[in-house]
Amino acid sequence: MAGKFDPKCTLNLLEMADMHKLVDDIVKNGQLSQAEANALKSELTGRIIKEGAGFKKIRGMTAEYIINGYLTAPTNISTNTLSGAVQVLFSPLLREMEALVGKVTANAADQRRSGEGFVMFKGILQGFAEGIDFAKAGWIRGKPLDLKIDAASLGMTAKEFRDAQVRFGFDDIKGEALKEVLYDQANQAIPGTIGKVLRLGSKAGVAIDEFWKATLRRMEFNAKAYRDADLLAAKFGVSKEEAYAKATENRMNPDNWNELMRETFGVKGTTEIANFAKEKVFQENLGGLAKTVQELRAKNPLVGALLIPFVKTPYNILKEGAAYMPGIGALARKEIIDPLVGKGTGKFDWALAQPVQRERLIAKQMMGMAATLYVNSLVEEGAITGTSPKGDLPKLSVKIGDSWYSYARIEPIATMFGLVADMHQTYNDYKADPKWNKETADKILGHFARETAQSVADNILNKSFVEGIAKVAAAALNPERYGNAFVESYSTTAIPAGVAAVARGFDPYERQVVGFTDKLKGRIPGLRDTLP
Repeated sequence: MAGKFDPKCTLNLLEMADMHKLVDDIVKNGQLSQAEANALKSELTGRIIKEGAGFKKIRGMTAEYIINGYLTAPTNISTNTLSGAVQVLFSPLLREMEALVGKVTANAADQRRSGEGFVMFKGILQGFAEGIDFAKAGWIRGKPLDLKIDAASLGMTAKEFRDAQVRFGFDDIKGEALKEVLYDQANQAIPGTIGKVLRLGSKAGVAIDEFWKATLRRMEFNAKAYRDADLLAAKFGVSKEEAYAKATENRMNPDNWNELMRETFGVKGTTEIANFAKEKVFQENLGGLAKTVQELRAKNPLVGALLIPFVKTPYNILKEGAAYMPGIGALARKEIIDPLVGKGTGKFDWALAQPVQRERLIAKQMMGMAATLYVNSLVEEGAITGTSPKGDLPKLSVKIGDSWYSYARIEPIATMFGLVADMHQTYNDYKADPKWNKETADKILGHFARETAQSVADNILNKSFVEGIAKVAAAALNPERYGNAFVESYSTTAIPAGVAAVARGFDPYERQVVGFTDKLKGRIPGLRDTLP
């Protein structure tokens, strides 16, 4: 046991973990003698010390610093909070529309019932009460409570991990515990108090997500109990009303929620409820190109942190926003779910080709059409702006009374509202400019195509979660113009967003910034005051 190890699978696995405790556990099971255990501990300690200050460690610490620097931004926390609230409030309305669509399309796969939206709405307060417990647990744990850690997330194949288990005598329970330790080590590369402070932003994000997921799970749980009241009545031997009350009376908490759902609805129903909540907080599984990008980013954490800080959440936000766009949403694709167990198959197909997803998509398209008409009327009134407003009006804002309020952080409607407002404004500009009366149809179509493409870029690439891609694209396409700006923009990476927010919060003035050094000063409390 104390000899050389396979560096590809074993050491990559062991050198990051608190292996001494695991080695002691193996000794207790009689699988190692104390002498062998001491030798193993010695070699592991030596390798941990050797690698501790190496390039791999520095790369991991830098990547963690950059990612958590983004997550400390107050705007990130407000986006999570506001977006979750919008999803919760819209879900009951969407459910009633889904029930209507299901009747029209004669969907027999998973027919929604009229009235589900009402019980979902009643479940909001119940979900809020439960969500507080989940938020606390998410804050303490620092990662999603429903996170499934697999070997791939640790940079290994399933076979490599299994080989390490067999070699060192870990049973499946210890193997799962080891995955937890490894995941934490990989995402907590910065040690001590500095690391704990830096991770406060990510912990807050997890807590907010867990709160909304708990609320959404409760809403969907109640809706499913209402929908399956006949089956539950036969199962419990009571009336439908009593069956619904019995199914929904128990409080969910971080220790019992999964078991409680399985006892009531089985594995398939539990997965459906969990998937509903994950979709609403933009944590759906990825497929196709998005999944490839996610995998490449996981293999190259530092490069990924610099260029593509986040993948799953922004992609799902953009996909969800597009689902509400009339016509465009029809192109949505969704993961195919195994009907027997409710688990994803890893394969994706058109949403319109899947009965349950079809009803959801059509309901979103109906709501999107109504929202589009409303936004168009607001543009005519001059009460909403897109990404390029005229004069000194604030962008991505709506006028209520005499004041303007930003909607930029309320996803997924921010993307949809921004696109609609931009396209409507483009049409108004076209009508008001007499030069277009003299142009050919091809030039007019080309103009609208360019303006639409620019609007899409402004509404997508200007968002903070894809700014890395935007910076690289701009510098590559026009290095003379954007090259210096590309380098200077990484001042936002060097100084965490939370620190910059504090600096701006205590400074009533805008500061003149010239060059990379000034940008750094502008984000640091105390040094910001030295700028003109």
